[in-house]
Amino acid sequence: MRLGNRVGIVSQTTQRAADFSAIVAEAARRSADVRSINTVCGATDDLQEAARELAAQVDVVIVIGGSRSANTRRLRETCEEMGVVAYQVEGPDDVRDEWLAGKEGIGVTAGASTPDALIEAVVRRLNGGELPDGFALSHPEEDAIACSSQPSGRRERAQAR
Repeated sequence: MRLGNRVGIVSQTTQRAADFSAIVAEAARRSADVRSINTVCGATDDLQEAARELAAQVDVVIVIGGSRSANTRRLRETCEEMGVVAYQVEGPDDVRDEWLAGKEGIGVTAGASTPDALIEAVVRRLNGGELPDGFALSHPEEDAIACSSQPSGRRERAQAR
């Protein structure tokens, strides 16, 4: 792709930070002046890293969140990239028994805005109506959850070398 001498790049909040950085670096290689605004949400990176760790330990992952949620879709894709079958559901009624047949380890993750009660309902569905002993939800740092699609003001500038 040909780029002009001056290039501006803005990220969607749910993009992977590493992908955004790679795009900025490639643009800097091709253009004299590149300016970028990184709006990638820290919670997104935290959730994706947790999904990678989870996928490495289980046979299947259930990803809970809205069907149109880019964040939830990315979590499912992240698990699939780890070589694990992953299913995206909006609630307990979406879970299919055939997905779980013969699976030893079942992991559950959810998009950042998925309500705890919905996560618990899906976990109950997977566990015969009960929450497993020692079940606890964990969330990214509260600071990271307060992300928006508006530019954070953090600007990165890359100069071609």
